[in-house]
Amino acid sequence: MTRASTLFGAASLSALSVLATCASSPSSDSKPSAKPSVEPPRPAPSLVKPEPGGAGAKRADVVVAAQASDANPPQVGEPDGDAAHRVAGWIAGEPLAFEEILSEWHAISPRDVFYVVEKLVSGRLAVAEAGRLGIRLVPEVVEAEYQAQVARFRADAANEAPGLDVEEFIRQALDVEPELHWQHIRDGVIRQMLAERAVRCFAFERENAAVRLIVVATEAEAQKLADEIAAGADFAELAVQHSIDESGRDGGLVPFLVRQESSPLARAAFRAKVGEVAGPILATGHFFLVKVEKRRAAIEGTWPEMRETVEASLRDVPVAEAEFLHWKLEMERRYSIDLGPLMEAVGTPRAPKPAEGTAERRNP
Repeated sequence: MTRASTLFGAASLSALSVLATCASSPSSDSKPSAKPSVEPPRPAPSLVKPEPGGAGAKRADVVVAAQASDANPPQVGEPDGDAAHRVAGWIAGEPLAFEEILSEWHAISPRDVFYVVEKLVSGRLAVAEAGRLGIRLVPEVVEAEYQAQVARFRADAANEAPGLDVEEFIRQALDVEPELHWQHIRDGVIRQMLAERAVRCFAFERENAAVRLIVVATEAEAQKLADEIAAGADFAELAVQHSIDESGRDGGLVPFLVRQESSPLARAAFRAKVGEVAGPILATGHFFLVKVEKRRAAIEGTWPEMRETVEASLRDVPVAEAEFLHWKLEMERRYSIDLGPLMEAVGTPRAPKPAEGTAERRNP
């Protein structure tokens, strides 16, 4: 199952600085990620603190308070005034504005700019929604995931630069101080865990279904596969062989698809009977076959009431890309997002279209 983690700061040897990213090429298959994690280091947001009135530090929860000031923490270190016109430095006595750097970066690699912005937007949406839901993370679980990511990074660094101390590797390859890099990983772990719980709560609060998908480029191909399934072929095996969606690696399984009338795929899934195959369905320029495996009724309750169900579900089934994308669409409707100043700074009225083959283009 593909874990939707790259938008929330997962550890990566490609975590280069913004300026280095402008000239960098995609990493090879031997590297852990083809997408750079370029969110600039900053003080840790106010996401980790003891629960008021809790039982003490040993069992204190990591709290995201419902108050807006805590649910939207990035005011730490943010300067006053128009950020696009702040001075990044001076060259021959003349100021170099961040606006110039953004504009140049966008001219060289607009999709990289879009990717970083999407990552920041997703992280802020996760924090805001976790605050609204009152989600609390158990410190021991956060620490375990952080240590696991650190261990993976150390192993990757050892493969990348055998014999080089990992902290020296961070200084040389990433051009940051190790303390900032470790904090960046920890912040990413917290955002990731908040997002996973917010996404799964979103699914449980609505009627949802487990489905299998086959996604192909043409209607003729989809109809041919539908005929093979009707004749007795195994849906999951055909998904592995033919589906161009990432879910194909798991036999087309999408464990949580919520009922959404705005989604043609969700509409078809909730009109079909359990065990039935629907399609071909045209969505986002591709053709889908959908097999309904299971339906679940909505669950109501507060975070303390839902916590055990959500945590157990995440242990069994990580959040997948399709589940995350449906959640993000809803959050973009729920919370205001205005990136006008950034678009003005880089000289474009809109974000670029996602590259062919990315998850963003397959949002049915």
